[in-house]
Amino acid sequence: MTALTRRHCLVLAAAVPLAACFEPGELSARRAFIAFLEKRVLAPQGLRVPRPTEDELTSFGRYAAHWEPLRVYHHEMETRLAPLLSNAGRILPALRHPETWMNKVAEIADSRRLLAVAMEGTDELARRTEGEVARLAQPDDLKMVYARAFKKLVTDVTPVFRGGLEGLDGVLAAIADTGSFLADNAGRFRFANGTIIWSDPALHARFQAKIAAIETARSRLAALHSALSALRA
Repeated sequence: MTALTRRHCLVLAAAVPLAACFEPGELSARRAFIAFLEKRVLAPQGLRVPRPTEDELTSFGRYAAHWEPLRVYHHEMETRLAPLLSNAGRILPALRHPETWMNKVAEIADSRRLLAVAMEGTDELARRTEGEVARLAQPDDLKMVYARAFKKLVTDVTPVFRGGLEGLDGVLAAIADTGSFLADNAGRFRFANGTIIWSDPALHARFQAKIAAIETARSRLAALHSALSALRA
């Protein structure tokens, strides 16, 4: 290599890793990946996680590996959330009426343990993805676009995913608390036409406060669900 060629590579290294000076097709691959991020990730409204075709992945060259952390993040997030949402869809309809709450406390506790594990896993997955991305060597032009894509696909959605889990946990916690309250005060109330008649006005007031807490938790969960839906709109 001549001295002039070495100087050219050193100048290019300010924007492109030195290895790229010797990699045929690096520039076209980089441009293809940048165009994909701009058109398929950043341009659409809402949260969209596109699936590159095999031809597109081939056109990205070595930068196909840079798409992988984003793909894996969403794949694992969906995998973690799916069973929890399925479980919630099963248990929540069974918790519409106070008559069932006393008998569901243990089942609710099991569901909340799963949610706690999922919330911890959500945070761990985000940290792991951030670490993987931090190790990627990217030229400055790609780095700027990729950072925006990462923000949209990971940074902005992680709190929404976690918030949804927290909202569901809040509903279950409020119902379990009310169920325990009913169990502790069995014999001081009776069910009549789907309502509870209390013999003690003070207990009735406490029960009403717990019902209000459940409704507040349900409203928060609905708002979080709307936020998640808005991301995907």
